[in-house]
Amino acid sequence: MTEATAGPAILAEQITFCYQEGTTALNDVTLEVGQGEFVAMLASNGSGKTTLLEVLAGLLTPQNGSVKILSRDLADYSSSELYQRVGIVLQDPTDQLFAPTVRDDVAFGPRNLDLAEEEVQRRVQESLTAVGAEHLAGRAIHQLSFGERKRVCLAGVLAMQPAVLILDEPTAGLDPAGEAQMLHLLNRLNREVNMAMIMATHSVDLLPLFADRIYVLRHGKVLGSGTPEVVFGDHALVDSASLRLPYISKLVHELKHEDRAPISGLPLTMSEARRNIMAVIPQEILLEQFDGQHE
Repeated sequence: MTEATAGPAILAEQITFCYQEGTTALNDVTLEVGQGEFVAMLASNGSGKTTLLEVLAGLLTPQNGSVKILSRDLADYSSSELYQRVGIVLQDPTDQLFAPTVRDDVAFGPRNLDLAEEEVQRRVQESLTAVGAEHLAGRAIHQLSFGERKRVCLAGVLAMQPAVLILDEPTAGLDPAGEAQMLHLLNRLNREVNMAMIMATHSVDLLPLFADRIYVLRHGKVLGSGTPEVVFGDHALVDSASLRLPYISKLVHELKHEDRAPISGLPLTMSEARRNIMAVIPQEILLEQFDGQHE
């Protein structure tokens, strides 16, 4: 269930958050996520990313600044209203799963909305199917693998049919195949359901395939933002945030600057790199390769 409003899905302005012991986790942070937009937040450890996500979800209240969800102040939502509009998936699935079985866990949220049991079960089935976990419905939570738990957590949030999805390191702890599967799943949900997403991640290699925009956060401040091309094209920004380029971009960058290869631009994906590299390979070499393959 997504909502159409004139404003952005999330608008956080001048957010400052300090913990009781005196640590300033966020300092004058402003961030915006458009409706249906997939926004990534690249941040090193200790940058305040988890604190920011919890502020956006209404789990923490900032000392200064404001958060609007679908053009409405966060403070104006009741807990029930907020849970139906904003879903959050925590980094560690054990912090979020508590029911005996997968079906019970995914059903927990909808049941607390006092929906008819038929509607609850419909949402459970649809949500588990959406994340490819319908076969796990009767499984006990403790029998699930780490990746399966991540999917079940996501299904539980989707069962609430939120307009905004907040994810804290959804690929953390997954192997490369599981990481790619999770990001493809999130991308499909974002495009098919038009669900706004903001995701904190370290997965720079896959981000250019999915993210519409990227925010770079360090020491509680936004250092910069923009499309993947803009962010990764700013080497000073990447270095100052203690991040790295996607591996394919780093390879092409070294080919250009170390080996003087006449490659244009800075490709962010394999397909872009292939096109750029093929464009500078002499035509006679391509013809020799083609003739050799057909002898």
